[in-house]
Amino acid sequence: MTSETIKIFFSLAHAPLDQSLFGELRKHLAALKLQGLIEMWYDSAISAGSNDSDIIQSYMHRANIIVLLISADFFDSQQCAEVEMQYALERHMIRAAHVIPVLLRPTLWQGLPLEQYSPLPANGKPVSIWDNLDSALVEVAKGIHQVVKEIAARLTGARRPLKPPQFPLYMLPYRRNPFFTDREDILAELHRSFTFEQAPQTHIQALYGLVGIGKTLLAIEYAYRHQHEYQAILWLNAASRELLSSSIVSLADHLGIPLPDDADEQQRFAVIQQWLRHHDRWLLVLDNLDDFPMLDQLIPLYSSGHVLLITHSQATGPFASAVPVAQMTIEEGALLLLRRAKLIPEQGSRDDASEENFLQATAIAQEVEGYPLALDQAGAYIEETQRSLAAYLKLYRQRQAALLSRRGRFADDHPDPVTTTLAVTFKKIAQVDPHALELLRLFAFLHPEALPDEMIMHGASALTGALHTLASDPLILDDAIATLRRFSLVQHHA
Repeated sequence: MTSETIKIFFSLAHAPLDQSLFGELRKHLAALKLQGLIEMWYDSAISAGSNDSDIIQSYMHRANIIVLLISADFFDSQQCAEVEMQYALERHMIRAAHVIPVLLRPTLWQGLPLEQYSPLPANGKPVSIWDNLDSALVEVAKGIHQVVKEIAARLTGARRPLKPPQFPLYMLPYRRNPFFTDREDILAELHRSFTFEQAPQTHIQALYGLVGIGKTLLAIEYAYRHQHEYQAILWLNAASRELLSSSIVSLADHLGIPLPDDADEQQRFAVIQQWLRHHDRWLLVLDNLDDFPMLDQLIPLYSSGHVLLITHSQATGPFASAVPVAQMTIEEGALLLLRRAKLIPEQGSRDDASEENFLQATAIAQEVEGYPLALDQAGAYIEETQRSLAAYLKLYRQRQAALLSRRGRFADDHPDPVTTTLAVTFKKIAQVDPHALELLRLFAFLHPEALPDEMIMHGASALTGALHTLASDPLILDDAIATLRRFSLVQHHA
């Protein structure tokens, strides 16, 4: 096996037909394996008794290509759809792996984030319905081989000396949102704080708020508005140490920093920290940060640069100045909806809308309580279906859950719909503190404003199970509230 062997991880359901079709596909890829061009990994090859989840994650982290074998059973599998597919998309986003969807069997997959990727077979016809199965699998194998050749050529070329970066260098992962609405007070506060005369320590600010509230769009807007003030704008995915470490490899390449192939996390962090220390007029955005102590390893204590964190956590400790991002006002939300639905110009004002449209948009904004992700989804739905605002409002009141699960076709900065976004958040909360999730469920039955702590404590005797435990113990209750604040799901006032 040569050093240029391309590692491929296959994600597939355990359904017998999917396993059978994958077995046939492996036969068609055997020639590439015999030549030492590829190495194939998949969960059924893991030896019995091993920790499957850890090994699968390790395989996916090391893979150059991740092949998603699409079928109805694939989407019905929590492991495939919620774990492996999501991780594959994260790896692709930071250019750490190439994702290839392969259509095994007919299923509805349009509207999902996968839609932006080119599937195999190239004609979009699922493998199982071809008249000749071998012909279908040859097309799939050819498509995979083409990607293998491209990656191998890139890896070989990567050994050439790195060119020094050309400044200004702007590494922004998303285009500027033409429908960006309001938030002018937050943008002004960020800029005032960054440019205010200060001590020589690196200035770090954190945008915090509920998932889907618009923090990333704010960071993107700030970067575009003030790009003339920086010689470099850098962006890192900090959702986990693993993703951050992978992002740093790509960043080092853009900055012309030589980094050994076997560099560990500490070495990767150190080279970026050194670059930041010895350069000025830079803005570094760390997206989806939760591990604040990690900043000490990455950000120099003294520099003239600026760091903008995007986080769910309301508590940022000594690491950053916290800037809250709240729900939009009803009027702001109505304006965003009108712009996104293209019922007024991209940066149109209230005056550009008819009185009837503005009233209907206001009603929709009230229904979703000014939640930006839900408003963006509503606007996308109205644009794509050409429904009227009144018709959408009526449908939303009848089919709320269904509409909140539909994202729209053109969502590159936040591809997941409201339901998926919140479900992932709830799953994380359950992993951190199950009591917190129970408390959140209790809150769902209560009025959202000004809920006194004493009501929960005094009502402990009427509760059972986990709720009784947390309501009876102030420390457990405080821990649960702290967890919910970490995800910006509650505000707690002493």
